[in-house]
Amino acid sequence: MQRSDAGIMGMHRKGEGNLVRGVVAALLFAIALFGAKRLAEWLPRFTWASQALASTPLGPVTGARVLAGVMLAACAAGLWALMSHAKSVDFLIDIEAELRKVSWPVDTAQPRFVDRYRELWQSSMVVIASVLIMGFTLFVYNLVLSASLGRLVLGA
Repeated sequence: MQRSDAGIMGMHRKGEGNLVRGVVAALLFAIALFGAKRLAEWLPRFTWASQALASTPLGPVTGARVLAGVMLAACAAGLWALMSHAKSVDFLIDIEAELRKVSWPVDTAQPRFVDRYRELWQSSMVVIASVLIMGFTLFVYNLVLSASLGRLVLGA
């Protein structure tokens, strides 16, 4: 187990895993931003949250917007802590290292985009078709079992 000497605000293994750190951070921040927006839209139904505390050119500052901003700031601080935590950083760096080992089925000798990715496209279609068939099969099993158990237990 590696020990991080990064301190509270430093980054563990700085310069490594930048791509995967950035992608994960962007996705998590987008989720936090969506949550803050939804919170700011939901809270005004309460009177304390809909009262204007101040006025700005962008609109009134309400309790709902302040609380959503505080939540977003807390998420950003938590995100920074997560991206600096030794175990999570090591995990993300390992993910990036494994993804670099993947051999994508791309034929670079083909000039056209469609021809290059033909094998990848065909393999993806096989997976999607298999998932749809399995999902439909489970749906039918669920209907049959629900109906038969409903008649057995409820006598309907």
